[in-house]
Amino acid sequence: MKKIILSLTVAAATLLATEVNAQIKNDKGTFTKPVAGNLLIELQVSPNVIGGGSFNLNDPFLQNLSNGLDTSGIMALPTAAGSAQSFGDLKTNVSPMLKGRYFLSDNSAIRVQLGFITASRTAKGENGGGDATKGKISRNGFALALGYEKHFSGAERLSTYAGADLLIGLAGAKASYNDGTDTYTAKQSAFGFGLRAVTGFDYYFIPKVYLGAELGLGISYDTYGVIKQSGPGTNNGVDKTSDFALTPFVVPAFRLGYNF
Repeated sequence: MKKIILSLTVAAATLLATEVNAQIKNDKGTFTKPVAGNLLIELQVSPNVIGGGSFNLNDPFLQNLSNGLDTSGIMALPTAAGSAQSFGDLKTNVSPMLKGRYFLSDNSAIRVQLGFITASRTAKGENGGGDATKGKISRNGFALALGYEKHFSGAERLSTYAGADLLIGLAGAKASYNDGTDTYTAKQSAFGFGLRAVTGFDYYFIPKVYLGAELGLGISYDTYGVIKQSGPGTNNGVDKTSDFALTPFVVPAFRLGYNF
């Protein structure tokens, strides 16, 4: 009888320990991993593996698409040099990536990620005759990623996963210059799509709030439209150049999110 009682006691303790591990409690509250029906929202930044600052706020897929625009060709207007501007000086990484995840089950989720680029600069001055001049350059872009994640057991507050994304992006750049009499413009647009595989983890450091990291490897097909010019002495609406690129890219990311 004593052996039976002892065995039952050990079994009960084991079940209790399992329940405690599933829902960890401390002075900050109860930690639980996402389950079916949970919605998670997060912001993320990427270490800059290309150069420049320490972090990019935009996904490398969108950054690569925007960087492929022929900005030197766009600036090749009869008087564009008078605006004394450069696309290289524009800080285009101006908005963080926003991602949402909805759990279809306790271990699977669909994901949607949005990225934006919007930046412009205007320079004003005078020409030799004292007339006011104005030059403006701008970039814009948008990227959408739709994907799926498979989550694994991990450990306590740690959730690990793997998945894949389908990517679609648009980007454009434009330069304009008014020499006091006439206005000259040049612009180009781009379209890209791609696929990437991802793996990462979430670590819940307080209830419902997590830090995470993700690594993705993808490939994209980017196509660039013609440069269109307008203004006296330019090739009004005439095709200037077109190109395409098949570009691999790596996506390291640090993330901060909340489980609603």
